[in-house]
Amino acid sequence: MPPSTDTLESPRPGSLLDPRDERQVFASVLSQTPLGVMVLRLVEEGEPGSLTIVYANPAMRHVSNFEFHRFVGQRLDVCMPGAVAVGRAKLLADVLVAGEPRVFPAVHYDPDQLGPGIPGGWFETRAFPVGPGLLGIMTENVTVRTEQAHALENLAGAFRERTAQLVRSNEDLEQFARAVAHELRAPMQPLMASAELLQLTLGDGDARVARLLSGMQQSVERLDKMLSDMLAFAQVDALPGAGDTVSLRASVDEALADLAATYGAAGAEVEVLGDFPPVRVRGSLLTRVFNNLLGNALKFRSDRPLRVRVVGTRDGLAARVEVHDNGLGIAEGEEDAVFELFARGTRARERAGTGMGLALCRRIVTRHGGSLVVSRVPTGGCCFTLTLPAG
Repeated sequence: MPPSTDTLESPRPGSLLDPRDERQVFASVLSQTPLGVMVLRLVEEGEPGSLTIVYANPAMRHVSNFEFHRFVGQRLDVCMPGAVAVGRAKLLADVLVAGEPRVFPAVHYDPDQLGPGIPGGWFETRAFPVGPGLLGIMTENVTVRTEQAHALENLAGAFRERTAQLVRSNEDLEQFARAVAHELRAPMQPLMASAELLQLTLGDGDARVARLLSGMQQSVERLDKMLSDMLAFAQVDALPGAGDTVSLRASVDEALADLAATYGAAGAEVEVLGDFPPVRVRGSLLTRVFNNLLGNALKFRSDRPLRVRVVGTRDGLAARVEVHDNGLGIAEGEEDAVFELFARGTRARERAGTGMGLALCRRIVTRHGGSLVVSRVPTGGCCFTLTLPAG
């Protein structure tokens, strides 16, 4: 006959273990857990807040590198003498009084604070009442984790400081460039006027003088253009906001209108096709980009009749424009170099220019969250690809 159910103990809520097996199972779990576990009993007599060790699992030795289990039955302040033990015992005893569990943030102890045989480090402790006058303790040595976190925090702080220094340095350099470009441009206008006046006055009488004056005038004009480009380059990042929503097609058409006379004189064939979604950018800057790209196609044309094709597409959340030409193209390996400041490609050195146009174009595009790259065309010429976030 099966035993009466009245004589059997029921499992605890949340557990299918027979209560008669729980003691052995929990003892096994406590012996295997990597967390240091102790049970302390509040001592009624003696120093207020003093605690006696009544249990310490094997992991306490690995966590603290101290054999707490050898001190079972003794007061905690025997293991941790000094002010640290008194203060910690008082905090732990307060948990018993409050009857609520508490997590103590990681605290750092030096070896001389903890007593002989206990190394220093960072320790995180959880305390919780487990019975009348009994306190459960779970301790974890978080030295490695905490020191790594501190190292990352220090590294992040150093990175933020270095970034702030670079920002300040860039701001100073941009302010200096703006000031230099502005101040140097001031005397350029009278110098250009003087060159023109000398050309008109002396140029007709002597061919040699005329050539010298013409060269001087061209040099002054090139210097003025270079200073103008420097000023524009330095001012791009100083412009606030992302600008208004503008039409890509309108910017292309405006740039082509500006170049209509020179394109017509060169007999260039221009084709504009595709989808040109609106973008958020300053319209005047976008027109300047297309002025430069389309102007370069004209400037670096080959002996063949110039053909330019502008193709617009929508690529997900981005607007994409490709400017194809059949001109001189760029030399292999110079796809990135042509966007550097004052860079002059191998095939561009015999053509007029300041070497700042493409650098300015890329700066404008990246300032508005886009990209500008160039690729070589096997049959001759090149293709500039511009992407911007669609408006």
